[in-house]
Amino acid sequence: GIDDKALGEEIWQKVYYHDTWCGEIVVTLPDDSKRPVWLTIDTAKAGDGTIRHYLALLRDISQIKKSQEQIEHFAAHDQLTGLPNRTSFYTHLNSAIERSKRSGKTGALFFLDLDNFKSINDTLGHPIGDALLLGMAVRLKQFFRRNEMVARLGGDEFTLVVESLERAEEAAIVAQRLLREFSKPFDVGEHKLDASCSIGISMFPNDGESAEQLVKQADTAMYSAKESGRNTFKFYTSQLTHKAVKLFNIETQLRRAIKRDELHLHYQPQIDMKRRTVTGA
Repeated sequence: GIDDKALGEEIWQKVYYHDTWCGEIVVTLPDDSKRPVWLTIDTAKAGDGTIRHYLALLRDISQIKKSQEQIEHFAAHDQLTGLPNRTSFYTHLNSAIERSKRSGKTGALFFLDLDNFKSINDTLGHPIGDALLLGMAVRLKQFFRRNEMVARLGGDEFTLVVESLERAEEAAIVAQRLLREFSKPFDVGEHKLDASCSIGISMFPNDGESAEQLVKQADTAMYSAKESGRNTFKFYTSQLTHKAVKLFNIETQLRRAIKRDELHLHYQPQIDMKRRTVTGA
């Protein structure tokens, strides 16, 4: 039978008024499996116009649907890494910008580029280079499990979209985590490859309200990171970079001080000069 009861009633209403109907439905087979089919219903009438019976033709389209889904997947994903491709990335980023406008929260676009990919490709060959890119994609997918979107734009260029940030410093923390993650060597065949990356960050909607503008800004920031010695990150706005790095360093130093038991507490007494008594600390 037809799984969608409301659709079933709608079909029979159309058959009643128009004598025919055709379209895609999902049916449940006797073994309880579900199958997409193309259903065509026609009405057979006698000479006086009374309905004699209905003719229903069902065509199994499960293979067609599967092929269609595969085509749609290939169109939206990078063939080497399986990550969303440039087209999917731009669609997602534009939607993320609109969500940030409605929520009032900030989002961040991270533009990642491997620092020594060309050297690895030229020295060890394209198969090793492709294996490194695949390893990077796997590491990124394992690293982010929430609603963040990781995509490959092409070559050794990857992007990450993170939404609902309260402040820019949170983006700096994510960037530092990424740098630490890629400081670990990649096992590629017989090789242990060091593949640090440079990261450019643009914030939305503050830095821009279009995906194209944000990508250009993050790309510019990424090249600034490379010029600063690589294996680092830069915000599109240099002021944000300095502020974020300063606060991140303070936070890092405080965490290290707590871990090493380097903080000491001192009390300074508060004295009531008229009564000559200690009133607090």
